[in-house]
Amino acid sequence: MKFLGFCGLLATVLLAGLAPQPAQAWQISQTEVLRYRVAWGPIGVGNASFAYSPTPSGYTIEVRLKDNSALVDLQSTYVVQGRHQPRPFTSALYHARQRENDYRADKVVRFDGAKRQIFYTNNLSAADTAPPLRWNGQMRDVFSQLYALRLTPVATLRQGQELQVMGTKRPFTLLQSAPTLLPAQAGQRPRYVVQLRSRKEDGTLAKDTWRVTLREEPDASFTPVRIEAQTKFGTFTATLR
Repeated sequence: MKFLGFCGLLATVLLAGLAPQPAQAWQISQTEVLRYRVAWGPIGVGNASFAYSPTPSGYTIEVRLKDNSALVDLQSTYVVQGRHQPRPFTSALYHARQRENDYRADKVVRFDGAKRQIFYTNNLSAADTAPPLRWNGQMRDVFSQLYALRLTPVATLRQGQELQVMGTKRPFTLLQSAPTLLPAQAGQRPRYVVQLRSRKEDGTLAKDTWRVTLREEPDASFTPVRIEAQTKFGTFTATLR
């Protein structure tokens, strides 16, 4: 079982739908770090952290994944750079540095707004190439989608949506169901559960299913507090610390 594969899916599942909104309604102005515990069934297998930092030209997101168990030696870092123009969370760069046991990867995806294209580079293998993809300006990398999700209006979330997402080399469509409002205890903020499935370019649906619990904050933003994944490798969960 490759834990790296799950971590890639974890990154993807921390998304959900959003619709274009005015720029001032989406920008995040403060540095923030979210930390998650990752488990495989009852066994703790690692940690994930998501750090967002505003910059003069837009934003930077740094994601770190680390396995603490004896299952695998995993230490991976993902860095995203982007802008909030012409639309909020417009991707500019996605850089993945991955290490899993003997596996190494150093891959870059560039979103070129002037050429309206997406370019892929493998820094460790010149033979690993992909043709440029046309970019309509709507497709985001997975982590930019995550932070856009956090400011999605409830009304938009309730609609259920289909999203264009750029993976490392290939795009896919993420299908987000209409959310279920969980029963709230006294003093507890509202929590919603959305189900997610990905659809490949050929139209086939991935067999894995995901349940993401989103906590609505006082400022009307959302925080992903729990992710449960039913995969061919078993059940994985990621819980906000």
